[in-house]
Amino acid sequence: MFKTVEIKAIQIICERVDGDPGNELEVYGSLGANVGNYDDDLNYVVRQGKFLWQREDDNYVNISPGNPQKIEGDNSFKFDMSEGDHFQIGGQLAEYDDSSANDELGHPDKTFNFNSIPDNHILTFEDGEPNGQMVKAEFSFSVITHWP
Repeated sequence: MFKTVEIKAIQIICERVDGDPGNELEVYGSLGANVGNYDDDLNYVVRQGKFLWQREDDNYVNISPGNPQKIEGDNSFKFDMSEGDHFQIGGQLAEYDDSSANDELGHPDKTFNFNSIPDNHILTFEDGEPNGQMVKAEFSFSVITHWP
């Protein structure tokens, strides 16, 4: 069996700005997706991947609670997968500070298998401080075609 799947990065949502001056975060980094499988030693082997959103620290986006940053442009990844394949979404985001060191918000990822493709998923990025800075990245998934 085979499936053609499309992943889209939809938006970045600011949940908390605590610990940062002002009422918004200056977010940069990358979000991406890949498809692959596990080898005999249970190592994940990427077959194909793509960045769905990418910004350098000198080209950050301002995001405030209640005003998500829509991801536009080349924000989708379409691929074929067969039984035994998996796909991953993930990223690495940070918050720019001009007066001190930038705040790393982490690099979470999530893996899905051929038989369990949800409609969407949200990854949470946090600075590690209690009630500190938090943003979320929303992804959608669509099975375009499915054939035996």
